Amino acid sequence: MTPQSFDQINNDDVKAFDGIAFHTYIGPFANIENARKYDSKWELAMTERRCMMNKKTCDASHVMMGLIGNYLVRHGLSSIYLWNLDLDERGLPNIAGSTGRRGVITIEHTTGKIMRNLEYYMLRNFSQDVAIDSQLVSSTNCMKDDFTGGASSVAFMEPDGSLAVQLYNPTDQKIKVSLSLKDFNRWQNVLLPAYGTVTVHKSNQKMNESEPTANDSFKLNPLPVHLV
Repeated sequence: MTPQSFDQINNDDVKAFDGIAFHTYIGPFANIENARKYDSKWELAMTERRCMMNKKTCDASHVMMGLIGNYLVRHGLSSIYLWNLDLDERGLPNIAGSTGRRGVITIEHTTGKIMRNLEYYMLRNFSQDVAIDSQLVSSTNCMKDDFTGGASSVAFMEPDGSLAVQLYNPTDQKIKVSLSLKDFNRWQNVLLPAYGTVTVHKSNQKMNESEPTANDSFKLNPLPVHLV
């Protein structure tokens, strides 16, 4: 379905689909927002994005934290699937026989040591910091385009009435932001690290402050990179 064909979609066409599955290797990602307008009940599933390995911190952060974890979620993304869940330090095993890839976690193939990658922490932001059955709610956004510019936010109302707000900083400098609720006083000031994500809660419930297990240390990708 091309963007130009959206104008020819009628209600019967819309009802014939439960949702849309897509990858995020190339934009314009505003097409996802446009598609969502035809039926707010459509499921939007991001079914593949290759994990970063040799990307700079800023590039990896823009994709995982900014584009996927913030922008697309703001526009109704229902589920996130990354390629691959776990690989060894060479990028194996995979059906293509490629090296130079990585998974959400990396497992050293001779020792079983584990390294948790950026993608792990992006997924952890949602699985730990946003309760199951939470609903997306409106929040302001300072980004100029898909995932660059000023600080951005994505907010959720949790089943018990708590609020969870994820803030993303797409710049190489720390940013201080102020959170406030409409028709209420200022809520909280937050310092966002460079290319970082912070989740803030407004709740009377006990906070989940668990820490991930410390990473093991080992070298990545000892073989020549072979991308298929």
